[in-house]
Amino acid sequence: ATMSCCSCCPPGAGGIEVPKDLRFESALPRDPRDFGAFDGPAGAEVFGRCAPAPEAGGTTAAGREAEAAKVAEDDAAEVAFIAVVDFVRGGGPGAVLDLTHPACLRLARIEDEGPIATYNEGASASRRLAADDFVVAVSGKHSDPRAMIAAIAAGGRVELDVRRPLFITPGVFDKLQGQLGLDLSFHPQGFSMHVREVFADGLVQANNRAHPEQEVRVGDLVTSINGNHGSSAALVKMIGSCGTVEMTFVRPHEWNAA
Repeated sequence: ATMSCCSCCPPGAGGIEVPKDLRFESALPRDPRDFGAFDGPAGAEVFGRCAPAPEAGGTTAAGREAEAAKVAEDDAAEVAFIAVVDFVRGGGPGAVLDLTHPACLRLARIEDEGPIATYNEGASASRRLAADDFVVAVSGKHSDPRAMIAAIAAGGRVELDVRRPLFITPGVFDKLQGQLGLDLSFHPQGFSMHVREVFADGLVQANNRAHPEQEVRVGDLVTSINGNHGSSAALVKMIGSCGTVEMTFVRPHEWNAA
C-alpha cells in the first residue's frame, strides 16, 4: 500500500522499514519462477553508515559513474545501440538485472563470466555493456520486463536494445530543512528505487527549479545514497537513517517509455 509522507513507519514489503518523510509503495510481487537466476544473489548487502563508501572491489560510486559517462562520450552515437548476445536456455545472463523500473531492465552488475562477458570480449569499446546500462527492449519485446526476461531465459541469439545511463546528481539535501518530497516505489528484489512523483513543496522540486540542468523527473531511478550502491532494501534504510542525503538518479539516454 502507498504510505503518506506524514504517516508513521510500519514495515514495507518483506519487512522493510520505510522512512516517514517519504511515500513508498512496494512493486507488486512477481512470480519468482519467471526469473530464476536473474534476480542476483540472495542476501544483498545492507549498508549501515551514512558516509560515502567504496563499492565492493574498491570502486567508488563516483568512479563508476565517471566510467559510464566516459563510455558514452567516446562515441556520442553509441548512447543507443543493439547488442546481439547468445544466451543459453535456462542459464543466467551473466549480469544482475535490476527489476525496479516498470518498463525496462537495468544492468546492476556485469559478471566476470557469462554470455554478456563473452559478448563484451568481441564488441567494440563503445558498444560493450556496462553496469547501469538500460535494456529497453529484448528482440522486439518492450515495456514489459517480465516478457523481456522470458525472452532472455529462452536462450539463443537475442537482440538487446540498449541505452546508456544519464546520471543526475542534484547535490546534498538536509532533511532538517524539510521533506524530500518524493513518491518512490521499489521491487523487493531490486537494486534501486523508482520515482513515481516529485511533489511541488519538497526539497527535490525546489532544487529542480533552481537547477533545471539537474532536474529529477518521474521515471528516474535512485541508484545510490551517499555514494553507496546496494539492494532496494539497503537504499530504503540508508535514505531513512541519514540526516543529509546525496542521491544519484539515473535514466536511459534518448528513450521515452511511452
